[in-house]
Amino acid sequence: MKLDSEKIREIAKKYDLTPQQVYDVVNSQFEFVAEEVKKPNANSIRIKYLGLFYVKKGNLKYLKDKLIRFGQLKENNDELENE
Repeated sequence: MKLDSEKIREIAKKYDLTPQQVYDVVNSQFEFVAEEVKKPNANSIRIKYLGLFYVKKGNLKYLKDKLIRFGQLKENNDELENE
């Protein structure tokens, strides 16, 4: 949602907030999801009415292999195992 959206302005006016404050609240859930899926032991995250976000096991294995190749992760390290 864009900062200059009509819906953002409408919500801001209704709750006596600035459009920037409303925009930050709306986007905070997506920033949270992005931060969580970047973690090595990321679990799935469900946002009500929106969906389930997770890292596929194949992608997790690919990332783990790549990190081992470049020496950023030890081969016997299970930090990236999805629970």
